[in-house]
Amino acid sequence: MIKNLFKKTDFITLTITIILALIQLKFNENIYTYAVNIVFLLLLIYIGITIFTRIKGYFDDLKLKNSNSRIIYLLSEFDWRIYDNGNFNGNFTYIVKNISDEDVTDLPYDDIHWYNDYDDIDIQFKILDNNDKKYHIIDYRNNLYNQLFNYFKKKVKVISWSHIIEPSLKPNDILKYSIIINTTNSEKDAFSDVGAFAGVPAIVPIKEATINYSAPLGYKFEIITPLIIVDIKGTEITTSEDKANYDLPELNTSKTILKWRLFNLKAGRRYWFKYKLIKDVENEI
Repeated sequence: MIKNLFKKTDFITLTITIILALIQLKFNENIYTYAVNIVFLLLLIYIGITIFTRIKGYFDDLKLKNSNSRIIYLLSEFDWRIYDNGNFNGNFTYIVKNISDEDVTDLPYDDIHWYNDYDDIDIQFKILDNNDKKYHIIDYRNNLYNQLFNYFKKKVKVISWSHIIEPSLKPNDILKYSIIINTTNSEKDAFSDVGAFAGVPAIVPIKEATINYSAPLGYKFEIITPLIIVDIKGTEITTSEDKANYDLPELNTSKTILKWRLFNLKAGRRYWFKYKLIKDVENEI
């Protein structure tokens, strides 16, 4: 644990602090001693903050290791665009880390639920960062199926994936990859008072997730429900403590771009918002 909490620079800082303390004891009270006192105090504050940060980070990592997840998402970054015909284009970028003590060949299972049906779908998978290890996919495992979802009280369309890679991810190895999904006519309810849902599924722990969602030309976002948390089966989690831990989606000035940034998402939950698109009559040409 000591090795994880302290780095070489911390011991150098501590050594300097001890030397300054000895200087303070040796000299009488004068301008030099006053200056030493100020530096000494600042170094003590720095050491205190450093130790607190390292201890917190250590136990955060320990909590993740005890979550029964061999791989976590360090970052889930979603760049989405919706078109005025109800079509959807989504770029899902992931940075994953093997936090187990074993080699891992299967990337995390993940999925997307669509409240509406879609006429057509296209899925593309790409490894973005090989880290000189030349990772490649040896088994593509995309799946399309219907699933009863408690929150919607009906069966919904599900797109899931969990690919097998080679070579394996060694302990502490990091990999970056993306999934591009295009659907036809899946977001039609977003243009009505019914509204549509969007958000982040956390099948495994996620340290940071971001959404950048662009409205079609001539439309702007209106957020109906800013935060909905459900479990994997779709049962809503309504405790105020859970919801208080997360920021809400934000809109730019023209309300044409929606941004959402979340930290430390718990495994086994889905974090959503409900929205609709309305005509931007103020900026019509």
